[in-house]
Amino acid sequence: MTQPPFRFTQGKGDPYVTRLFEWVEQTFQPGEAYDFAVIGVPLSKSSISFSGAHAHPLQFRQLHSSFTTYNFDEDIDLSSSRAVDLGDVAMHVTDIACCQKNIESALEEITNAW
Repeated sequence: MTQPPFRFTQGKGDPYVTRLFEWVEQTFQPGEAYDFAVIGVPLSKSSISFSGAHAHPLQFRQLHSSFTTYNFDEDIDLSSSRAVDLGDVAMHVTDIACCQKNIESALEEITNAW
């Protein structure tokens, strides 16, 4: 796993609203219990045409300030749950089989740690 190139730092905002960047923990603590994990897989090489999918993990993290833990449609607030950002799976520039192996290895490592 590699550290993402972009992370939010906590700041002051509306005390009644929990933004995703305030809620998602940035450091995994072994032995701690988490309900959710964010894992980036910056892979677009497998697309037939250029999709830009490799940029999705970064874009997703940049949007954390735009979303809250509360879902109005479902009337669910996730703020009492714990989430952690585990970073991105390391990708090879051209070898898709290597990328797939890296994804499997990363998920196995994460599963064993939990």
